[in-house]
Amino acid sequence: MAGSTVSFVLSFILLFSAIGLSTCEDSSIQQKCSQEFTKVTSCMDYATAKASAPSSSCCSAVTDIRNADAVCLCYIIQQTHGGSSTIKSLGLQFDRLLQLPDACKLANTSVSNCPKLLKLSPSSPDYAIFMNATKGLSSSTNYIV
Repeated sequence: MAGSTVSFVLSFILLFSAIGLSTCEDSSIQQKCSQEFTKVTSCMDYATAKASAPSSSCCSAVTDIRNADAVCLCYIIQQTHGGSSTIKSLGLQFDRLLQLPDACKLANTSVSNCPKLLKLSPSSPDYAIFMNATKGLSSSTNYIV
């Protein structure tokens, strides 16, 4: 079991190291956020729908990412939505990642500010995924800060 967990974590790290900037034009975001990808490995059970709620270690990681640089949380979600075949093979569910701020009960946190943080044009397909996703989310949250 421990071997499969290590293998899974290594696959996850390699996946996000190899993603590149498929939809984000600012390479500094990729550089800034590359280390943050490893933090979300604790969210895999929730992100793959194996758990109905994120673990405390997952929520702690999400909080750390948001506090370190909120754009990285948006970037991770954006890259997952890009859906490379490797991401799809891991079973990550984009909708589950969008729900992390609410599921972890992060105050004043929502994905609705991601387009601004990622500097996405309103005509960008990624802009639409964040804005459409927030329509179904709790109105009690505000912005990723």
